Amino acid sequence: MALEWFKLDLLSSGNPRSHPLWMDDWTEFIIELQSTFSPHNPVTDAKNQLDHLQMKENQQINKYVVKFNQLTSQVRGYGDGALHHQFYSGLSDHIKDEICCIGKPCNLDNLHYLS
Repeated sequence: MALEWFKLDLLSSGNPRSHPLWMDDWTEFIIELQSTFSPHNPVTDAKNQLDHLQMKENQQINKYVVKFNQLTSQVRGYGDGALHHQFYSGLSDHIKDEICCIGKPCNLDNLHYLS
Protein backbone atom coordinates (compact mmCIF):
# COMPACT_ATOMS: atom_id res chain seq x y z
CA MET A 1 0.00 0.00 0.00
CA ALA A 2 2.81 2.46 0.85
CA LEU A 3 4.55 1.75 -2.43
CA GLU A 4 1.37 2.57 -4.34
CA TRP A 5 1.09 5.85 -2.41
CA PHE A 6 4.65 6.95 -3.25
CA LYS A 7 4.95 5.31 -6.67
CA LEU A 8 3.72 8.22 -8.79
CA ASP A 9 6.22 10.64 -7.28
CA LEU A 10 9.06 8.13 -7.44
CA LEU A 11 8.51 7.28 -11.10
CA SER A 12 7.86 10.78 -12.37
CA SER A 13 10.67 12.06 -14.52
CA GLY A 14 9.60 15.69 -14.35
CA ASN A 15 11.41 18.69 -13.08
CA PRO A 16 13.54 17.81 -10.00
CA ARG A 17 12.58 21.15 -8.44
CA SER A 18 8.90 20.23 -8.48
CA HIS A 19 9.20 16.87 -6.70
CA PRO A 20 7.96 16.57 -3.11
CA LEU A 21 10.19 17.65 -0.24
CA TRP A 22 10.18 14.13 1.23
CA MET A 23 12.20 12.82 -1.71
CA ASP A 24 15.31 14.70 -0.54
CA ASP A 25 14.82 14.72 3.21
CA TRP A 26 14.64 11.60 5.41
CA THR A 27 12.81 13.43 8.21
CA GLU A 28 10.19 14.72 5.78
CA PHE A 29 9.81 11.20 4.35
CA ILE A 30 9.16 9.80 7.85
CA ILE A 31 6.65 12.57 8.58
CA GLU A 32 4.85 11.87 5.28
CA LEU A 33 4.84 8.13 5.98
CA GLN A 34 3.51 8.50 9.52
CA SER A 35 0.89 11.09 8.68
CA THR A 36 -0.41 8.95 5.82
CA PHE A 37 -0.25 5.44 7.28
CA SER A 38 -0.13 5.59 11.08
CA PRO A 39 -3.35 5.28 13.09
CA HIS A 40 -4.99 8.65 13.29
CA ASN A 41 -6.20 7.93 16.78
CA PRO A 42 -4.07 5.40 18.68
CA VAL A 43 -6.64 5.08 21.50
CA THR A 44 -9.41 4.19 19.06
CA ASP A 45 -7.06 1.75 17.33
CA ALA A 46 -6.28 0.08 20.68
CA LYS A 47 -10.00 -0.13 21.55
CA ASN A 48 -10.70 -1.75 18.18
CA GLN A 49 -7.89 -4.26 18.67
CA LEU A 50 -9.16 -5.02 22.18
CA ASP A 51 -12.69 -5.59 20.86
CA HIS A 52 -11.34 -8.11 18.33
CA LEU A 53 -8.68 -9.78 20.47
CA GLN A 54 -9.11 -13.56 20.32
CA MET A 55 -6.85 -16.18 21.80
CA LYS A 56 -6.01 -18.89 19.32
CA GLU A 57 -6.65 -22.50 20.35
CA ASN A 58 -2.95 -23.41 20.32
CA GLN A 59 -1.76 -20.10 21.83
CA GLN A 60 -0.27 -19.95 25.31
CA ILE A 61 -2.31 -17.96 27.82
CA ASN A 62 0.68 -15.76 28.71
CA LYS A 63 0.85 -14.35 25.18
CA TYR A 64 -2.85 -13.51 25.29
CA VAL A 65 -2.57 -11.88 28.73
CA VAL A 66 0.41 -9.76 27.65
CA LYS A 67 -1.43 -8.51 24.55
CA PHE A 68 -4.60 -7.87 26.57
CA ASN A 69 -2.65 -5.88 29.18
CA GLN A 70 -0.81 -3.95 26.48
CA LEU A 71 -4.08 -2.88 24.88
CA THR A 72 -5.86 -2.07 28.14
CA SER A 73 -2.98 0.19 29.18
CA GLN A 74 -3.75 2.34 26.12
CA VAL A 75 -7.49 2.78 26.68
CA ARG A 76 -9.47 4.63 29.32
CA GLY A 77 -13.03 4.37 30.52
CA TYR A 78 -13.32 0.60 30.75
CA GLY A 79 -14.41 -0.55 34.18
CA ASP A 80 -13.46 -3.86 35.77
CA GLY A 81 -16.69 -5.46 34.57
CA ALA A 82 -16.15 -4.44 30.95
CA LEU A 83 -12.52 -5.60 31.02
CA HIS A 84 -13.58 -8.87 32.67
CA HIS A 85 -16.07 -9.42 29.84
CA GLN A 86 -13.50 -8.53 27.15
CA PHE A 87 -10.87 -10.82 28.66
CA TYR A 88 -13.25 -13.76 29.03
CA SER A 89 -14.79 -13.30 25.56
CA GLY A 90 -11.38 -13.47 23.91
CA LEU A 91 -10.25 -16.67 25.64
CA SER A 92 -10.02 -19.86 23.64
CA ASP A 93 -12.96 -22.25 23.92
CA HIS A 94 -11.02 -24.95 25.78
CA ILE A 95 -10.06 -22.47 28.52
CA LYS A 96 -13.64 -21.20 28.74
CA ASP A 97 -14.77 -24.82 29.13
CA GLU A 98 -12.31 -25.34 32.01
CA ILE A 99 -13.46 -22.12 33.68
CA CYS A 100 -17.11 -23.17 33.43
CA CYS A 101 -16.30 -26.41 35.25
CA ILE A 102 -14.59 -24.53 38.10
CA GLY A 103 -16.80 -21.46 38.18
CA LYS A 104 -16.26 -18.09 36.56
CA PRO A 105 -14.51 -15.59 38.86
CA CYS A 106 -16.29 -12.31 39.55
CA ASN A 107 -13.35 -9.98 38.94
CA LEU A 108 -10.61 -9.54 36.37
CA ASP A 109 -7.68 -10.27 38.68
CA ASN A 110 -9.10 -13.63 39.71
CA LEU A 111 -9.95 -14.43 36.09
CA HIS A 112 -6.33 -13.68 35.09
CA TYR A 113 -5.08 -15.91 37.90
CA LEU A 114 -7.45 -18.77 37.03
CA SER A 115 -6.61 -18.63 33.35
